[in-house]
Amino acid sequence: MPAKDGFWTTPVQPGHPYTNKEGKSDGRTEPYGVLHAAVATLSRGPVSPADKIGLMNRTIIMRACTEDGTLLQPDVPACAIDAQIKRLVSSEAKGPDGQVWATSTTIGAQVYAHVLVAKLVAPYAISQNDAGLTPSSKQFVVIENANGAPTTAVLADTIKAAKCDKLDFQLHHTSPVLSNGWAFLGELGKFVPVASARTKAVRVVGTGLEIVIMGAPQERIRLSFVDTSGKAKGGALPIVSLECVFSESGTLRASMPDKLCIDV
Repeated sequence: MPAKDGFWTTPVQPGHPYTNKEGKSDGRTEPYGVLHAAVATLSRGPVSPADKIGLMNRTIIMRACTEDGTLLQPDVPACAIDAQIKRLVSSEAKGPDGQVWATSTTIGAQVYAHVLVAKLVAPYAISQNDAGLTPSSKQFVVIENANGAPTTAVLADTIKAAKCDKLDFQLHHTSPVLSNGWAFLGELGKFVPVASARTKAVRVVGTGLEIVIMGAPQERIRLSFVDTSGKAKGGALPIVSLECVFSESGTLRASMPDKLCIDV
């Protein structure tokens, strides 16, 4: 697997050992800790916070893992999409003028895409093929959570990436709309909301969903869902959430719209 180097989650680290060529402290800071943490998580390699003892930002670090430190990562390392590489070769090629990386998680027959966007010079519509969603779906639910959990989702057939740099990078995720209109969004506070290390099954049960998940004993999690029934494409959809706490078994079955968490 690729391995990103260590990174700071707190911008200023007094007493750090880094110096300039004259041997003096160069006043180095790290304003892009969230982006570094997201890239490390999407790499499927180690996630290595390198803060001074006592200066780590726990909130950022925990977006990469469960309470016991199990990493929540995609199934394959994120890579630049083909259209980005073609654009690098020729400015005449259709593709993003910037960084667009894609990867995915597969749960059963369902594919959940994860797309990181940074240093994008102009808006770009990321197609299903760009995101690795094959065979293509008529529509899916999209959320963006680079800077934390969103409160609404969008029903779409493409991912609309806005112009951005590194501080305002984007992290888009797609969830398939299932046969009864529901979509499972996962843990929106994590860099990878639906990860194989956490989610073991997503099942349609009548007019709702049943999710089998794993975690650490006493870990509290928030799962999110969207009911798209009768909703038009492109509009903002309310997200419905369910909080669960794991028992010693470490396995739960969560159901929606019942809003039940049952120990397995």
